[in-house]
Amino acid sequence: MPRRVGVLLVGIAIAYGGVAWLHHAHGYLLHAANGQTLLSENKTDQAIKELQTATRQRPDYVRAHYELARAYWYKGNYASAEGELKSVVELDPQDQGARFYLGMSYLEEKRPEAAREVFAQLLKMNPNSAAAHFGLGAVSSDEQKYPEALAEFQQTAKLDPDYDGVYQEMGMVQTRLKLYDDAIASFLKQQKSGDNPENEDALASAYEEKGMHREAEQARQLAKQFQDRH
Repeated sequence: MPRRVGVLLVGIAIAYGGVAWLHHAHGYLLHAANGQTLLSENKTDQAIKELQTATRQRPDYVRAHYELARAYWYKGNYASAEGELKSVVELDPQDQGARFYLGMSYLEEKRPEAAREVFAQLLKMNPNSAAAHFGLGAVSSDEQKYPEALAEFQQTAKLDPDYDGVYQEMGMVQTRLKLYDDAIASFLKQQKSGDNPENEDALASAYEEKGMHREAEQARQLAKQFQDRH
């Protein structure tokens, strides 16, 4: 009987040791999953800690780097987001999404030349990339090269009519170029694909430039409603 108990205890110890090793070996997955969950709950600081642990435990785990970049982006820490996105691109050179957000990080850091280079690379990888054209449009708009920006945003919409925010950006550029009728049409298209207070404020300004005061006031009221909801 004692021998059987001894064998059983050894078996339990081996099994426990196997579970412990498995937990240690795959702990990065648990930290990454926890980080994603916390990020979805807007607990960004806690998510960053979990995702940092995941990337330390498994430096080649692309998903953790990507989610950590996203967390840094939400915090407005674009330099750190840039670092994580570079890791993603190094680990997976074909990841077009990471390249796009790397370019946008450069743009947020006021580095338009670096951003333009990334978006140009993305366009070489995929000549039909709506994201690449959108990024190039954002760079040109930031540099106040409005005709170039408009052409890029129009190409974005041609490739993907449902591209998030493209009509609002197009309308903003058209307003800068004093193409108010075109701007109003773009802002109204944005309403249909996903409206927001910034779009309504911009629409109100375009209406004012046309002397359409009643429509401008309606747009401002709608913008206020959006803001009150949040």
